[in-house]
Amino acid sequence: MWQAELKKKLRAGLEDLLASKNEYQIVIPDLPAEESEPVEQMEEDMSEVLARQRAKEAAKQATLLRKRLKVLQRELPRTPPTGVELLKSSLQTSDNVTYLDEADELIRWELVDLLEHDAVKYPMNEEAPTKEKRKSTKATTNGKP
Repeated sequence: MWQAELKKKLRAGLEDLLASKNEYQIVIPDLPAEESEPVEQMEEDMSEVLARQRAKEAAKQATLLRKRLKVLQRELPRTPPTGVELLKSSLQTSDNVTYLDEADELIRWELVDLLEHDAVKYPMNEEAPTKEKRKSTKATTNGKP
């Protein structure tokens, strides 16, 4: 009972308060229109243009290199085309074939296909520097013979 009386007193007290007014006024100061002169674009220096083009080309080559096989990325020795032909000629099917022999032959055919693809897409350069040549050029550039 006393809770009901307490509620009534509270409501009466709250009704006596002033009702809130939610009137807000947003004032934005008027900015004077700026009469700015058009900024002239400076012509780029040719060295900057060339440097940017070289950087783009280097980034493109780096992404292409990441997509290549690890053998090509690391410039490891590859099987020459004659080796691929020898491997291909050694793949001869016989009548007495077990499942393991058949699986082995399928794997070898897949290897031959991959090697042929790499030979066509990434032909071997005879001018590519070997590791010894690279080491010798590195030593001479450091000032050491």
